[in-house]
Amino acid sequence: MGMVIEDKVVTFSGVIYEDVVVPLRDFMQEHVPDPITFDLTECQDLHLAVLQEMLAYQKLYECDYRFGDERRVYQQLIDGFDGIEDHCS
Repeated sequence: MGMVIEDKVVTFSGVIYEDVVVPLRDFMQEHVPDPITFDLTECQDLHLAVLQEMLAYQKLYECDYRFGDERRVYQQLIDGFDGIEDHCS
């Protein structure tokens, strides 16, 4: 269980804790501006810090998400994220 990175696909399985935040950040920084695929088909839960990193990357670069059959809370957040909105300006 955990995070596996192969090529430009990040696969999460089981429950993902904050210990993957730094390795995920490093991977994403090395691959800017390449598209990244996040495979969440076997992911049961995702720490909020990991989700924030994924959405931050999505705001600037192309991301693809693969979800499992069961709809999870993190999927609702990802599906509802609008990377174009800018409430800070």
